[in-house]
Amino acid sequence: MVKSNQVNFQEITEGATAFFVPTQASDTTEPITEHKAGPMARTEPVFYNPAMKGTRDVAVLFERAVAEDNWKILDGLGASGAKGLRLYEEGKHDCQIVINDHSPKAFDLIQKNISQWDREDRITAVKRGLHGLLPEKKYDWVDIDPFGSPVDFLDGAVRAVRNRGILSITATDTAPLCGTYPTTCIRRYGARPLHTGCMHEIGIRILIGNAIKRAAVFDLAATPILSYFSGHCFRAYFRIKRGGKPADALVKQVGFVVKEKNGGYAEATWPNKGQIHGGPLWLGELSDTTLIKNMISMTNMIKEAEKETDASISKDTIKLLEILAEEIQLPAYNYTTDEIAKACKVHPPNTKQFVQLLKENGFQASILHYDTKSVKTDAKWKDISKIAKGF
Repeated sequence: MVKSNQVNFQEITEGATAFFVPTQASDTTEPITEHKAGPMARTEPVFYNPAMKGTRDVAVLFERAVAEDNWKILDGLGASGAKGLRLYEEGKHDCQIVINDHSPKAFDLIQKNISQWDREDRITAVKRGLHGLLPEKKYDWVDIDPFGSPVDFLDGAVRAVRNRGILSITATDTAPLCGTYPTTCIRRYGARPLHTGCMHEIGIRILIGNAIKRAAVFDLAATPILSYFSGHCFRAYFRIKRGGKPADALVKQVGFVVKEKNGGYAEATWPNKGQIHGGPLWLGELSDTTLIKNMISMTNMIKEAEKETDASISKDTIKLLEILAEEIQLPAYNYTTDEIAKACKVHPPNTKQFVQLLKENGFQASILHYDTKSVKTDAKWKDISKIAKGF
């Protein structure tokens, strides 16, 4: 245990990277333990949430699959620096990692953690306000991981990415995006959410649609290549390309989702009067199939390199990617077993058995990566209803 400036720290290992983090309570010696999935109060002098290990696992795999030699990567809101530290230690490319945080205590901790490597040419700490830092340099990958919404940083972040580089963003304001606070979502994202069984997919599509439109203002096309919901946060990765025409093409794929009377969902360029609708939001693909398959292959390489079955990338992360790969093949939007049961006046079906039954009837189907009681399928509602009533 290390105590510095009245803040207690302990060394932990996340993935294959050892670093110092604050204890759970700064006035005690209570150690960090594995945190249950979900949001975490921002009460510590330097924020670290162990429940977000999975999102950092994904970032490591993404770096291995996408980054090129000598890429310059900015972790714009570093906090404890956990993500940037892991990208340096576990990445396989000759990348330069810059970890920034305006907090003096966070900056001191990041410096302490990166001093173990003594490689200032590869990994550095910066203490700046992000709004002031972003316009000064271009990066191959800018990661924005705020406590709350990323909208305040989007304009600067998208312009700080080099042509064909990467922007990744996190949104932890899930309640507005999922429709619990619709007026807040409208104010922040300029879009109406829907508090339905499909609210998480609608939420990520609102987040993506907002980012695409913000980038297009600057003649930049932000193509989503990986997006998911995990640990009570949304994550989205974009490939940034210069040009008004590619930006226009993406904006044309921003529209609305309409809740149909029969329980299904339909997409629309503009909703008719009186229709229950959400948006504007992204109507295109949420992730790139080839990318996810490459990331899954990276997990096998990590296991082989470490010569152990319990690799630094968690089994939950691997399972997440495998389900995402299956979901990509299916149409947008999902159905919860509770929604199906209510509409069909039956008991909620067992999700795994229901998915299997859909497949046996010739349809594609998958359990959602974030909800074991939701189904994504290419079956029409009439087919879903028929199967549910005979379940």
